[in-house]
Amino acid sequence: MDARRAGIGSLRSLIALVFAVASSNGGAAQVATNVPTDAKELVIQVTSFFGNATDMGAAIFFAVDSENAYFATARHVVQRGSRTADSINLVFWSTEIETGSPGVSFRGTVLRADSILDLAVVGARTNLAAEYWNRSSFTRLGSVEQLEINGAVSPVGCPQGDCWGAPAAGADRIMTINALEIQFSSFFVGPGSSGGALFNAEWEVIGMVVQDQPPRAVALPIHLIAERLRTWGYPLRLRSPTVPRLGYETEIGISLLAPTNSIGNAIVRGRSPSGRVTLSHRIRSAVSWHLGALRLAPENLNITAGTAGLGLYVKAGRFALHPFVEAAFGRIEAQFDIGGYRETPTGTYVPVFNQTSVDRLGGGVGTSLEVNILPRTILQLTVGYWGFPTPMMNGLN
Repeated sequence: MDARRAGIGSLRSLIALVFAVASSNGGAAQVATNVPTDAKELVIQVTSFFGNATDMGAAIFFAVDSENAYFATARHVVQRGSRTADSINLVFWSTEIETGSPGVSFRGTVLRADSILDLAVVGARTNLAAEYWNRSSFTRLGSVEQLEINGAVSPVGCPQGDCWGAPAAGADRIMTINALEIQFSSFFVGPGSSGGALFNAEWEVIGMVVQDQPPRAVALPIHLIAERLRTWGYPLRLRSPTVPRLGYETEIGISLLAPTNSIGNAIVRGRSPSGRVTLSHRIRSAVSWHLGALRLAPENLNITAGTAGLGLYVKAGRFALHPFVEAAFGRIEAQFDIGGYRETPTGTYVPVFNQTSVDRLGGGVGTSLEVNILPRTILQLTVGYWGFPTPMMNGLN
C-alpha cells in the first residue's frame, strides 16, 4: 500500500519490434580495387581508331538482349566532327585484368549519336551477352534528385589509359547540378575519362563524363541519358535497386512496444497496448527528421502523445543503424491507490483508486537496428527511453 502511495515516476524504457513499410559519395591516385566489381562491370574501355590516330575513352553498359550489348558513351570519343571512327574496340572488365591479362574484347559499331548532348550509342554483337542478362550490375541506377552540392562522387573511366579505378585520396565533389549537367571538382579525370560513369557514394550511376579537364569536370545526368535512349527505342536494363543501397528516403513505421519498467505497481485495466507510428524522411544521406504518434501504457499510466525528432542514419548493405532523439507532447493519465477499500455489490472489497490526468511535455532517445528483409519491408529492433513528468498522488509533480 505504501509503495502505491509513493506515486508514479517517469516511464523508463521500451523495446520495440518494428515492421516499417517504405513509401516510396590535387592529384588523387587511382586504385582499381577500390571500385566494387559490379560497378566496374558497367564501365567499358573504348578505343576508337581514326586512320593512324586513336582516341581512348570509356562507355556505360546499359542494356543487352539475346544477340547484342549496348553502351552509352560521349559522342566525341567515337566521332570527330562528321567522321565516325574506322573501328571501335570495346573491352569488358574481368578478373583477369587485375592480374595483367587482357579483358574480354569486342568490336563495336556506332548505332546513334547526338552532337548536342555529346551522346552516342555503341552496339556489339556478342555471344556472351546472355552472361550479362539481369546481372546485379544493372541494379546500379542512381537518383540525381538525391544529389547534394559538395556530395561525394567518383568518376570511373580510362584516364591516361588506366581504366576501372577511382580517386583513392578522397572522392571528388559536386559543384553544381541542373537538368542538363553535373559539374564536379576533380584532379582525377583526364583524357580517356570521357564516356565513363559518374558514381554516387553508393556506387550507383548518376551520370556520364563528357568533359574531363581538371579541376572542373562535367557529366550528363543519367536520367537525361535514359530519356534519350528510350526515345531512340533502345532497351534499358540499367535500373534502380529494389532495395535502395542508401535506404528508403521516406518510411512509415508501425511499432508494438513492450515497457520494461515504470515506478509504481498499480494496474490500469482495459487499456489499449503501447505502440508508436512514425513518418520519417531523410533530408540528407545521414540525417532524418520524423513525426509520430506515441501510445504508452506501462502499469498505472496511459500516455498519448505526438512526437517530432531528428535522427542519424548509417547504412551498410541491408543493415542500418538509426539513433534518434525526439520531443513529445501529450495527455498523461495516472491511476493510484489513495488508501482504503470499498465494498462491491457482490460483497467483496477492492482498493480505492483515484484517477487524474495532465498535459505535459516529454521526450525520448533511442536507436534502431534496421534490416531490409524484403523489398519495401524493413525489420527494426528498437531500444529507447521515454520520459514524462507524471501526476502524483497529492497533486502534479
